[in-house]
Amino acid sequence: MTDNEYTAVLEGAFKRLMEAATERNNLEAEIAKLRQFILATMPMLSEEDQESFRDRMIKVNQSLDAFYVPLSGAVYNALHIRDWMTVTQVRDQLRTSGFDFSQYKASPLASISTTLKRLYAKGEVQRTMVDGSVAAYRLKAKRNNVRRLAKKIM
Repeated sequence: MTDNEYTAVLEGAFKRLMEAATERNNLEAEIAKLRQFILATMPMLSEEDQESFRDRMIKVNQSLDAFYVPLSGAVYNALHIRDWMTVTQVRDQLRTSGFDFSQYKASPLASISTTLKRLYAKGEVQRTMVDGSVAAYRLKAKRNNVRRLAKKIM
């Protein structure tokens, strides 16, 4: 393949990646909204109907949780969106994408902060201070990861 052909292949791959990411984000947001609506509406039903819908909700949640992304993976994905994000910005991005924080005992900010600190300690993200006191993070580019990903796409 020539450079122009590789460029065309990569342009197509990037375009489809962005389309797929947009579709996923839209679907995750819709799922989160539907979950909230169902949970908010169920108390308006009779006890018997509530029990029936509660059972259905448990089954649906189990099915959805089969595709559950752990917090570290979700944080890593959020950092792909833009350079240098604060903990608050990561939290906002995760909420926008419909990430479910209900499984975590600590606050979302504390959980994300801990996750980012662990990723930093592993050398997977870079950290800088913004305004002298707020930590911001971004992914650390690794040549081997880029090469491996390029081989998969090709």
